[in-house]
Amino acid sequence: MAGRAISGELPRLAGNRQTPVPVIDEAHHLSSPVLENLRMPANFEIDSEQCFRLLLTGPAGLRRRLVMGVNESLARRLVVRLHMDGLSAEEIAPYIEHRLRLAGAPDIPIFERTALAAIARTAHGLPRRINQIARNALAAAADRDREVSENHVAQALDELSLKA
Repeated sequence: MAGRAISGELPRLAGNRQTPVPVIDEAHHLSSPVLENLRMPANFEIDSEQCFRLLLTGPAGLRRRLVMGVNESLARRLVVRLHMDGLSAEEIAPYIEHRLRLAGAPDIPIFERTALAAIARTAHGLPRRINQIARNALAAAADRDREVSENHVAQALDELSLKA
C-alpha cells in the first residue's frame, strides 16, 4: 500500500523537481509483500532519471532478507549498501558525553569510568542499546547521586532485563 501511495505522488513531486527519500528504520521487520510494494516506486523514472530514493535501515537480518529470492527484484535496485559496525569501547564514552551535551548537561563527568566500561561490555557497541542503558542508569542515579556508577548501570541492566 505504501508503495502505491508513493507511486501516485511521484509524478507531482518530479514535476516540482523534488525527490522523495523515505527512510524506513527497522526494515527487517517488513513483510515480503511490503518490501515488494516498495520496489514499485523504485521503477519510476522521468527522462531516465530516478525520481525516488529509498533508505532502509536495520540489523544484519535485513541484508539476509534482501538476498532471499522473493525480494530479489528490490535487492537489484539497491544502489548502495553499507554495513556499519557498532561503536568500539573507546568510542562509547565520547558518544555518551556528546549525547549529554546535546541534552544540555553541564560539562562535568557524569558517568564514572567503571560505569562506562559496564555499558561497553553490555551494549556491544549498539547506539540504541547504549542510549537505553545510559538513560536508565541516569534515572537510577537521579534521586541521590551526582555521578552514575557501575552499580547504577547494574540496576539499569536489571530493569531492562539485560545481562552484563
